[in-house]
Amino acid sequence: MESGCDTGRVGYSTVAKGLRDLRLPRPLPSELEGILLSWGRGPRLTLIEHPSMPVIFLAQAVVGPGIFRGVEALLGRLGQAGMPPSAGVHAIYAVLTYTTGFVAWEIPRTRRQPQAAYAASWRRELASLPPAEFPLASGVLDELGQVASEEQFELQRGRLPGPGASLPATQVLLPMSSSREPPRRRSVLSAEMPRSRPLIGRRDQRLARPPKATEYPRFDWRAVRGQARRDHREPD
Repeated sequence: MESGCDTGRVGYSTVAKGLRDLRLPRPLPSELEGILLSWGRGPRLTLIEHPSMPVIFLAQAVVGPGIFRGVEALLGRLGQAGMPPSAGVHAIYAVLTYTTGFVAWEIPRTRRQPQAAYAASWRRELASLPPAEFPLASGVLDELGQVASEEQFELQRGRLPGPGASLPATQVLLPMSSSREPPRRRSVLSAEMPRSRPLIGRRDQRLARPPKATEYPRFDWRAVRGQARRDHREPD
């Protein structure tokens, strides 16, 4: 175990109990994307059922025999699909850290209260704001109420919106399977760039300004305020 302190032992003990409830497909898929998608979906359900686990993961290092057993099993399966251990361990934790963070975001918004209550909080807040200042945000009010949903989880892990637009969550990791060493990181600041001149000139800045609020489709603010009042009167 990484830490010998009592807090570390208690944290690992709690996580180990939760991991006993972790269920993955049997057998796991044979392709890399399917393995990592299953690895994200299974822990998400376990973390929701054991809400103290994401808090522990985010607050302290958790290392123990059960963690090693899980890493060993996943590395073996990823290796059979063509990904070497040096890349596989980063793939495993890229998925786990995303899943842990999302569940920590999801629990207080749509698990401790109904999804409808979370959506209503967006409507109430928007109804109290000046309409002209938020022409774009007002047009996606329904979508804002879904940013802590299962669909949001799958969207960020799985694919981009739009017909025919697909971006597997593992796409960035898959090229690493052909090499035992991850690619070297190159800072964007290393590119040659004049420092004494602004990146955007005054004329370009004028052209880059967003259109006036009147150029956007009109939004029915009376309907939003009416719905917000109804949300406030009716318990969720």
